[in-house]
Amino acid sequence: MSGLVELSADARSKTIGGNFRVRAWVAFQGNASSNSDSTRTIRNSGNVSSVARNSTGTYDINFILKPPSSDGYCAFVSGNINNSNNDGRRSERVIEWTQDSCKVITRNTGDNNNTSEDFPYVNVIAIW
Repeated sequence: MSGLVELSADARSKTIGGNFRVRAWVAFQGNASSNSDSTRTIRNSGNVSSVARNSTGTYDINFILKPPSSDGYCAFVSGNINNSNNDGRRSERVIEWTQDSCKVITRNTGDNNNTSEDFPYVNVIAIW
């Protein structure tokens, strides 16, 4: 169900003191058959136009509707290595916020080197 996320407030958001809701979200395939391929397959999304791979484990999540400012929203990322060759330890984080996109990074902390890795499953939400 790809598309825009509704902008109007509902009763639940009003009871917590503001109109803060998930305004953008995406579930995408971080790894690809070819590492030269800079775009990533979006499994499902709302208010996200595309996901671009900058380097191993680093992606830009591009918004359709923009937040009020680059410091006016919160973003969260999670991922899954799904690889039987390691103990599954991982780290995901947002490393940059702009009005057009947020940049996220995924790392494998199970290899003792904390190396960037393209995870097969990556999820990002943005709240404003």
